Amino acid sequence: MDIEVGPLLQRTIWGPAILFNAICFPKVFYSSYAARVVTFAAVAGTLVFALQPHDIETPSTSYLFGFAPSWTLIVAAVLLLLCNPPRDFRRIRRKDYQGHGKEGSASDSQYEWEPFPNQLSRRFWWTLDLLINFRGWDGVTRNDNTRCQMQ
Repeated sequence: MDIEVGPLLQRTIWGPAILFNAICFPKVFYSSYAARVVTFAAVAGTLVFALQPHDIETPSTSYLFGFAPSWTLIVAAVLLLLCNPPRDFRRIRRKDYQGHGKEGSASDSQYEWEPFPNQLSRRFWWTLDLLINFRGWDGVTRNDNTRCQMQ
Protein backbone atom coordinates (compact mmCIF):
# COMPACT_ATOMS: atom_id res chain seq x y z
CA MET A 1 0.00 0.00 0.00
CA ASP A 2 1.62 3.23 -1.15
CA ILE A 3 0.38 6.25 0.83
CA GLU A 4 1.05 9.71 -0.55
CA VAL A 5 0.30 11.95 2.45
CA GLY A 6 2.45 14.86 1.23
CA PRO A 7 0.10 16.22 -1.46
CA LEU A 8 -2.91 15.75 0.81
CA LEU A 9 -1.15 17.57 3.64
CA GLN A 10 -0.33 20.41 1.26
CA ARG A 11 -4.01 20.69 0.31
CA THR A 12 -5.07 20.63 3.96
CA ILE A 13 -2.68 23.26 5.32
CA TRP A 14 -3.86 26.24 3.22
CA GLY A 15 -7.11 26.87 5.13
CA PRO A 16 -5.51 27.07 8.59
CA ALA A 17 -2.66 29.15 7.13
CA ILE A 18 -5.09 31.75 5.75
CA LEU A 19 -6.98 31.83 9.06
CA PHE A 20 -3.71 32.21 10.99
CA ASN A 21 -2.65 35.17 8.83
CA ALA A 22 -6.08 36.77 9.13
CA ILE A 23 -5.89 36.78 12.92
CA CYS A 24 -2.24 37.88 12.99
CA PHE A 25 -2.94 40.90 10.79
CA PRO A 26 -6.37 42.19 11.90
CA LYS A 27 -5.96 45.67 10.37
CA VAL A 28 -6.06 44.04 6.94
CA PHE A 29 -8.45 41.11 7.35
CA TYR A 30 -10.81 42.61 9.96
CA SER A 31 -11.01 46.09 8.44
CA SER A 32 -14.59 45.54 7.25
CA TYR A 33 -17.17 42.81 7.36
CA ALA A 34 -16.80 42.34 3.59
CA ALA A 35 -13.08 41.59 4.05
CA ARG A 36 -13.98 39.02 6.69
CA VAL A 37 -16.51 37.34 4.37
CA VAL A 38 -13.98 37.22 1.52
CA THR A 39 -11.38 35.74 3.87
CA PHE A 40 -13.88 33.14 5.08
CA ALA A 41 -14.71 32.29 1.45
CA ALA A 42 -10.99 31.77 0.76
CA VAL A 43 -10.64 29.51 3.80
CA ALA A 44 -13.80 27.59 2.90
CA GLY A 45 -12.67 27.17 -0.72
CA THR A 46 -9.32 25.71 0.28
CA LEU A 47 -10.98 23.41 2.81
CA VAL A 48 -13.52 22.15 0.27
CA PHE A 49 -10.59 21.48 -2.06
CA ALA A 50 -8.90 19.55 0.78
CA LEU A 51 -12.00 17.37 1.20
CA GLN A 52 -11.85 16.10 -2.39
CA PRO A 53 -11.45 12.33 -2.78
CA HIS A 54 -7.98 10.99 -2.12
CA ASP A 55 -6.20 7.68 -2.41
CA ILE A 56 -5.50 6.98 1.27
CA GLU A 57 -6.87 3.61 2.30
CA THR A 58 -6.02 3.74 6.02
CA PRO A 59 -9.25 4.51 7.91
CA SER A 60 -7.59 6.52 10.69
CA THR A 61 -5.64 8.75 8.32
CA SER A 62 -8.66 9.20 6.08
CA TYR A 63 -10.77 10.14 9.10
CA LEU A 64 -8.13 12.66 10.22
CA PHE A 65 -7.98 14.33 6.81
CA GLY A 66 -11.78 14.51 6.75
CA PHE A 67 -12.25 15.76 10.30
CA ALA A 68 -9.50 18.41 10.35
CA PRO A 69 -10.85 20.50 7.44
CA SER A 70 -14.40 20.24 8.76
CA TRP A 71 -13.34 21.41 12.21
CA THR A 72 -11.24 24.21 10.72
CA LEU A 73 -14.25 25.40 8.74
CA ILE A 74 -16.32 25.65 11.94
CA VAL A 75 -13.56 27.48 13.80
CA ALA A 76 -13.05 29.83 10.83
CA ALA A 77 -16.76 30.67 10.76
CA VAL A 78 -16.71 31.56 14.44
CA LEU A 79 -13.46 33.53 14.35
CA LEU A 80 -14.09 35.36 11.06
CA LEU A 81 -17.85 35.87 10.88
CA LEU A 82 -19.00 36.04 14.48
CA CYS A 83 -16.03 37.35 16.47
CA ASN A 84 -13.12 39.71 16.33
CA PRO A 85 -10.36 37.74 18.11
CA PRO A 86 -7.95 40.64 18.73
CA ARG A 87 -10.72 42.47 20.55
CA ASP A 88 -12.84 39.63 21.95
CA PHE A 89 -10.31 37.03 23.07
CA ARG A 90 -7.43 36.75 25.47
CA ARG A 91 -5.16 33.85 26.20
CA ILE A 92 -4.11 32.61 29.57
CA ARG A 93 -0.42 32.64 30.33
CA ARG A 94 1.80 32.14 33.33
CA LYS A 95 3.35 35.26 34.77
CA ASP A 96 6.50 34.64 36.76
CA TYR A 97 7.52 37.04 39.47
CA GLN A 98 9.69 37.08 42.58
CA GLY A 99 7.28 36.16 45.36
CA HIS A 100 7.58 35.22 48.99
CA GLY A 101 7.76 31.46 48.46
CA LYS A 102 10.45 28.98 47.61
CA GLU A 103 11.62 28.89 44.04
CA GLY A 104 9.49 26.65 41.90
CA SER A 105 6.54 26.71 44.27
CA ALA A 106 3.01 27.66 43.28
CA SER A 107 3.38 31.06 44.95
CA ASP A 108 6.10 32.05 42.46
CA SER A 109 3.75 32.15 39.52
CA GLN A 110 0.29 33.35 38.76
CA TYR A 111 -1.85 33.28 35.68
CA GLU A 112 -3.06 36.28 33.77
CA TRP A 113 -5.11 36.99 30.67
CA GLU A 114 -2.93 38.28 27.85
CA PRO A 115 -4.70 40.57 25.36
CA PHE A 116 -3.77 40.72 21.69
CA PRO A 117 -0.07 41.71 21.67
CA ASN A 118 1.43 44.48 19.55
CA GLN A 119 4.80 42.77 19.13
CA LEU A 120 4.73 40.58 16.00
CA SER A 121 6.63 37.60 17.43
CA ARG A 122 4.33 37.43 20.49
CA ARG A 123 1.32 37.86 18.20
CA PHE A 124 2.28 34.71 16.26
CA TRP A 125 2.36 32.66 19.47
CA TRP A 126 -0.87 34.26 20.69
CA THR A 127 -2.64 33.35 17.43
CA LEU A 128 -1.23 29.84 17.38
CA ASP A 129 -2.42 29.31 20.95
CA LEU A 130 -5.87 30.61 20.01
CA LEU A 131 -6.18 28.22 17.06
CA ILE A 132 -4.79 25.13 18.77
CA ASN A 133 -5.64 25.45 22.44
CA PHE A 134 -9.21 26.29 23.41
CA ARG A 135 -8.70 26.33 27.18
CA GLY A 136 -7.49 29.91 27.15
CA TRP A 137 -10.35 31.69 25.45
CA ASP A 138 -11.77 34.51 27.52
CA GLY A 139 -14.86 35.40 25.55
CA VAL A 140 -15.97 38.19 27.90
CA THR A 141 -13.31 40.85 27.74
CA ARG A 142 -15.40 43.95 27.26
CA ASN A 143 -17.19 45.83 30.00
CA ASP A 144 -20.66 45.25 28.60
CA ASN A 145 -20.34 41.45 29.13
CA THR A 146 -21.38 40.66 25.58
CA ARG A 147 -19.86 37.73 23.82
CA CYS A 148 -18.91 37.49 20.18
CA GLN A 149 -21.46 39.20 17.98
CA MET A 150 -21.62 40.24 14.38
CA GLN A 151 -20.69 43.85 13.88
